[in-house]
Amino acid sequence: MAVDLLTKFRELDSAGWELPADFDHESALRSVTRLKPEAESIIRHQLTLDTSQQDASYFAELSWLDARYYTREIGGSLVPNIAIRFSAFGRLATVYSGNNDEKRLMRHEPRIAQLLSKHGFDYIQESVLREPYPGHALRKGRAWQGRTWTGWTWWTRFFDHL
Repeated sequence: MAVDLLTKFRELDSAGWELPADFDHESALRSVTRLKPEAESIIRHQLTLDTSQQDASYFAELSWLDARYYTREIGGSLVPNIAIRFSAFGRLATVYSGNNDEKRLMRHEPRIAQLLSKHGFDYIQESVLREPYPGHALRKGRAWQGRTWTGWTWWTRFFDHL
């Protein structure tokens, strides 16, 4: 991981646990809503906006869910063909596929990254987020609520349920 990105991650890590104290949920959600039509144009499919996260370090996700595992009528597992996830920290955003990119939609990643940048988000490649997380700056070396940092990644810290 580049030194400047690691420095940024460490600074954001110290800003709060689930979200920074100054996080403006309404403003952040407006930004996501504004870019949604452009993202749908790139992917050429309607995206679902999910804002129902709890106990998480991300606040929203735009996704095209795999219909084999989920329908609105029945429910099921939320497995995205492609998704754009938005962290509550530092306007970070990433793109991923939950089904091994079966539809080859990750080919749109560079254009989505440009779109995110245009809307003021810092795009972080998923591969960077899979690097080990060293532990929260304020709790390093101690278990927190019975947890240790073994197996945690930067994805866990900024883009997942905690």
